[in-house]
Order: sequence, then C-alpha cells, then structure tokens
Amino acid sequence: MSILYQSSTALHSRLLPYVADTITRFSYLHPTVEVLFDGESLRILGPDSGDTDLFRELMFCLYREKVLAQTLPLRRMLIEGVTGRDRRSV
Repeated sequence: MSILYQSSTALHSRLLPYVADTITRFSYLHPTVEVLFDGESLRILGPDSGDTDLFRELMFCLYREKVLAQTLPLRRMLIEGVTGRDRRSV
C-alpha cells in the first residue's frame, strides 16, 4: 500500500474506550484507508487520507460510538418499558 497522505489527531482520554469500535465501523465503511491507533492518537493512512472530509467523518464516527455506548442503558430501559419485559427481574 503506498501512503500518499497521512492525517492524525490526539484524542481526549474520555474518547479512548470507543476507539476500537470506531476503527471497526470506519474500516468497513472506508476499506481503502487504514486507521491506526497508538494509544493516544488516531491516524489515517492511505490514498484518500488527506481528505479533510474523511478525517471529519472518522471523528464523527468516534463521537457516534460514544453516544451509542452512553445511551444504551436508557434505550434498553425504554424498550423494556414499552414491551413490558424487565430483564433485570429475570
């Protein structure tokens, strides 16, 4: 793979738990680029990695993973309330 561009950014520690799922989802959506994580920053490598829209999409994907994880308990409670199923009592 020839690397034509490289973009990277340091991440806030609050976002670190969501990096693995973000990389998985983003890699599926953009198979021509490679996303690397060195423990504190994300890096996009590949022919399209210099595209600022692509990097913005990676950051948005990371934010969405964070929101998804944080709202999962609430969504579960709402579904249990609507369906009448309470998994906590099982």
